[in-house]
Amino acid sequence: MSSDPLILFIAGLYDPHQRQATLHQLAEHLGVSKVQLFGRDTLINCFLPALGLSQVLRQGIFWIHLSEACAAQPGKLISQSLGDERIDAVADQDGKCVLVASGRLPAESIPLLVQLLRPLALKLIDERLVQGLKSDLQSAQQNALRADTLNKTLDVNRGQLQEAYQRTEIELAQRRLAERHLTAAMEVSQTIMHYSLDVIALIDSAGEVHEISNSVSSIWGYNRDEMTGRSLGEFMLPEDLPGSIAAMQTMAPDAPLINFENRYRRKDGSVVYMLWNATAFGNQGRLIAIGRDITAIKHTSLQLEESEQRLRSLFDHHTDAVFARDLNGSLIESNPALERLTLYSSDELMLLDKRSLVIPQEQQCNLDYFGAALNGVPQNFRSALERKDGSVIEVDIAYVPTIVNGQVVGVYGIVRDITAAANYERHIAYLATHDELTGLPNRTLLGERLRHVIEQRHAHQFAILFMDLNRFKMVNDTLGHDKGDLLLKMTANRLRNAVREGDTVARLGGDEFVVVLENIESIESVSKVANDLLNAVAQPFQLGGHELTISTSIGCSIYPKDGADVATLLKHADLAMYQAKELNPGTFRFFNPAMNVAMLERLLAESDLKRALERKELELYYQPRIDVSTGFIVGVEALVRWRHPERGLIGPDDFIPIAEELGIIGEVGEWVLNTACSQNRAWQDAGLLPVKMAVNISAYQISEAGFADVLLRGLEASGLSPQWLELEITETSLMKNIEASVVNLHELKRIGISISIDDFGTGYSSLAYLKKLPIDTLKIDKSFISDLIHDADDASIVTATIALAHNMGLEVVAEGVTTSAQMEFLVDRNCNAMQGYLFSQAIPVDELTQVLKKNLGRMDVHRSPVAVS
Repeated sequence: MSSDPLILFIAGLYDPHQRQATLHQLAEHLGVSKVQLFGRDTLINCFLPALGLSQVLRQGIFWIHLSEACAAQPGKLISQSLGDERIDAVADQDGKCVLVASGRLPAESIPLLVQLLRPLALKLIDERLVQGLKSDLQSAQQNALRADTLNKTLDVNRGQLQEAYQRTEIELAQRRLAERHLTAAMEVSQTIMHYSLDVIALIDSAGEVHEISNSVSSIWGYNRDEMTGRSLGEFMLPEDLPGSIAAMQTMAPDAPLINFENRYRRKDGSVVYMLWNATAFGNQGRLIAIGRDITAIKHTSLQLEESEQRLRSLFDHHTDAVFARDLNGSLIESNPALERLTLYSSDELMLLDKRSLVIPQEQQCNLDYFGAALNGVPQNFRSALERKDGSVIEVDIAYVPTIVNGQVVGVYGIVRDITAAANYERHIAYLATHDELTGLPNRTLLGERLRHVIEQRHAHQFAILFMDLNRFKMVNDTLGHDKGDLLLKMTANRLRNAVREGDTVARLGGDEFVVVLENIESIESVSKVANDLLNAVAQPFQLGGHELTISTSIGCSIYPKDGADVATLLKHADLAMYQAKELNPGTFRFFNPAMNVAMLERLLAESDLKRALERKELELYYQPRIDVSTGFIVGVEALVRWRHPERGLIGPDDFIPIAEELGIIGEVGEWVLNTACSQNRAWQDAGLLPVKMAVNISAYQISEAGFADVLLRGLEASGLSPQWLELEITETSLMKNIEASVVNLHELKRIGISISIDDFGTGYSSLAYLKKLPIDTLKIDKSFISDLIHDADDASIVTATIALAHNMGLEVVAEGVTTSAQMEFLVDRNCNAMQGYLFSQAIPVDELTQVLKKNLGRMDVHRSPVAVS
């Protein structure tokens, strides 16, 4: 507590007329209930209440003893009890004046009180002396009257009058003494002015500074001389000047202290906030003011105000709806976003205290969450609100406890409209479980439903039909993917219409569908549904002006006979479908365990085939091509074999289809080409008669962009001239992608490589295509050669083919010649180039090398077939 105002209060006690009021103010300042003042009467040598105070005290003896005790220990605080009340008292340093407080005096104020009471004690003594003089004067006057009345007492009255004059002289001397004491008090005041931490200023009505404390230097940066004689308004911020002048004009000698704030410019240019306590001083229009630097407090207050404004701005302008409720759930305030969300105005929302915006079925949960938030636990949950127009929206709600001084006083709510997001989530969930194109359940939902059926049905049978559309890729390639998608949608509708309402139709992807038949009565009923599905798909489709007929292959597995879990049942149904597709597309098959064995063997073959190239397990066999008119070997056909470490020698028909499915046929074909070219070059380097090397090319290779570059690299690596290489292409491979194949064939022809059509007559090529293709040779398939002696149709086909080839300027080669009769038939029709067991089967490279060396590559075409091991 600052002791600075004590000077003013003690100064106020010098006036007996203001003494009672000043003591009340002093009591408030010291924080006690009552302050009393006692002075020693030197005439009777006893402590009495100061003049201007009540002279009748109920406990007079108590106060006299207390005052005497204080006088015995000047400057020391004496504490006693009066009933239940604590009494603190202190005397000045001379023990002539005692200040008594009902309560506890502040310890920091006692030294200054003791110092200030010393001159006051002299004043109180003087007052008693003056009072005595006044009493003597009154007696003298009475005596004078008596003297006038009774002349007998004139001498006595003169003596008394002279004594009165003497006493007056004494009073004057005492007054002078009091003035000296007052001067001492002023010195104390100067000390206070010097050491005060607050600014103490004595100013006149115009604001001019007459006195100012040294603290102005540390607070404002100016020394006392720079401030004295100048108006405070010169240092004040202009906008604060009118208010400060108005506050000072309200002061009057009998007016209480006034408080006001203003701002000043420090000498360094910064701003200081001041809080003033001011009061009138004397009767010359002056006032004394005590100012405290509250800049730090003000900055803190401004920061708090700014923080509150920020929070209010966050509340008012938050894009989410925000509201506050009290402990009873009544709405206290809400932001505009809540009005926009609910379509209710602010006033309407305040009237909804007893009616929840939450839909009825959610209200109890909402109350539970609200109760948990009142227990101090934040809550976050989803709910639904009914707006003013009756529409219902989905929302995320957060309940946050409002905590003040450690106590929950309410709940803040934050509401966000998630209707669109929730709809999107449901849409995403739908897409995650349904096929986007057909709307059917996808693999994920199918798995869930099957697991559910297994859990619910236990031992009850159900069937899984796995379906795959035949030749669907051709539809996409020829009519376009848009027509393919339309075909899939129409197929999905047909499948849905062909099964019962409780059965599931799903699309796994591509052209694969699955039908789940629950509660099947018998295996025959499954067959009937499968046939219905086959017939439904087999009906003609109308695709944008195109009528198209396709078929489907179906495989079936039965629970629990064919599997007890989803993965096994689907796998077995898939195996059955593949067997149906391979053996007779467009049919239906049940699963049997033998399919697993075949599939396992196929998987093992696939795994081994992927490593066959790395392990160098592939090798080439060669079958000679004979010109029967001369007996010379004019060419050889390279035929790949796989020497499996466990299964022995495997023919191409058993692994080439697998290589095509695995996508490694390109690697296998490139190895065959490079190996065959290198071998042919090796024979030529050995001085053997040059022969043409025929290599079979797959549909994948002939339609692949850059195939000509692969051939060129092989020829360059081996050093073989292109004229000694012939590529054999089947009709079926050629027609799979005729456009790309024709481009590659022309490029190969430009390089100088010969082209032959293998297995001619077994495919579906037209003569128009043959005319346009850059081919050199037609190879008649062995299926026509084997029965041409006994089958007139085969004989006619072979005859026509030979004639066609000659007319087109093409060479013709007969494959599969096994008898001399066949050879003679072909020779008679001018077909001299032949292959077959009549001459030689496909043999290893070493054996063929010996054949080429023998008789300079000539063979006896009239003798029995060559025996080879």
